Amino acid sequence: MLGAIPKRPEVIDERRQMKYLKNILSSKVYDVAIESPLELTRKLSTQLGINLWLKRDDSQYVFSFKIRGAYNMMANLPKEALESGVICASAGNHAQGVALAAGRLRTEAVIVMPRSTPPIKIDAVRSLGGNVVLHGDTFDDAQEYAQQLRKVRNLTIIPPFDNENVIIGQGTVGMEIGRQTRDGVAVKQVGDENFRISRELIDGIVLVDKDAIAAGIKDMFEDTRSILEPAGTVSITGAKAYCKYNNIKGVNIVAVRSGANMNFDQLGSIADNADSGNQTEATFATILPEKPRRLKNIF
Repeated sequence: MLGAIPKRPEVIDERRQMKYLKNILSSKVYDVAIESPLELTRKLSTQLGINLWLKRDDSQYVFSFKIRGAYNMMANLPKEALESGVICASAGNHAQGVALAAGRLRTEAVIVMPRSTPPIKIDAVRSLGGNVVLHGDTFDDAQEYAQQLRKVRNLTIIPPFDNENVIIGQGTVGMEIGRQTRDGVAVKQVGDENFRISRELIDGIVLVDKDAIAAGIKDMFEDTRSILEPAGTVSITGAKAYCKYNNIKGVNIVAVRSGANMNFDQLGSIADNADSGNQTEATFATILPEKPRRLKNIF
């Protein structure tokens, strides 16, 4: 369903926008990231009556666009900060991005993760050279501990968003989409800088639930024979909902596909929810009084 339409500020800082654009064009992300392909979906495009293009950032080395922001921030750190090392709190793709970037820049990366983090993600960070510290049961616990370690060990914290150099790195996705289409073709809280930019630029918000996300994972498997993690299919699910709600047909739509670090144990529940999300299955509930023959009378 559609969310609120954000109210744009009366005065838009165009000079600041141009500064972002200039820095995106000269970003250092391609030391470690690739220009990910833009691919047309076949089945889903036919189903929706549009040309749905996927920006395949799941083809990055860490299966996510997060490497772009992490590396761009770290590559712009002073030499002294890099020599001291970096730290982040993350249970997923950002952790892998920081670990990979640290390896390329030859610095230490301490990654604080909640104890509930799936083993596949812990192992992935360690395989990239990250020094994993498991702490607490929630992300907030891990984040608080990362702040404590940062002070004790004089490390630089690498946030997943709300930092100009991180935003510039992530912004290279949009730059590539603009070039590729010309050539032929949602954390607990949004950061202040991300929110400011969003208010100036986005036209609307789409809300999707877990059943719709599960259906999106199934759609992608049927179209590309690959499996995304739930967060990696949110943009695709949102594009489906937006086009259906507005009855959009015959246009080009681009969704960023990012995040293929699926926890295998989730597949069963995702398969169960997918049919509900595609509205091919429904669940009914009723209340039966505890009286003799009541169940028999239903049939």
